[in-house]
Amino acid sequence: MESRDQLQEERIARFWKRYVGALRLRQVPENAVPWYRKHVQAFIDFAPDIRLVNRRPETLEQWFAHTSREPRLTGWKHRQRVDALRLLYCLLVKSEWASGFDWAGWAEWKPASGRFQNAIDHNYWRPGGEKTSTRCSMHTPQTPRVTATQH
Repeated sequence: MESRDQLQEERIARFWKRYVGALRLRQVPENAVPWYRKHVQAFIDFAPDIRLVNRRPETLEQWFAHTSREPRLTGWKHRQRVDALRLLYCLLVKSEWASGFDWAGWAEWKPASGRFQNAIDHNYWRPGGEKTSTRCSMHTPQTPRVTATQH
């Protein structure tokens, strides 16, 4: 019989396997996958007693606001964080609120001002100049694949 800790470890391993599989399905470059995982783990650690499925958009907003104050945070890194959480909530957790969440608004961070600025549409520019949808239904045939910049 497996111990409770072993079962928990197996459940966590399955979660990460599903998340990484979703990233690969969405063509997130291999060199960005560990960073996406790191962003999701930081969000999990932000409120460890609340399961992901039970978290509300307000928790996500608090985390984005909290992490945006990091002194060496760049705009592309912040957009990568937003993308990591968007893919988590839209593809794995599938929270009802995720499709209506203002992913684009949170992705439009202006490093010089340290403030967020709402986007006019639901797209933002990724490093390398490719435009990527910030809706849950990204990567339709009209949507370019996600690109990433190394840390």
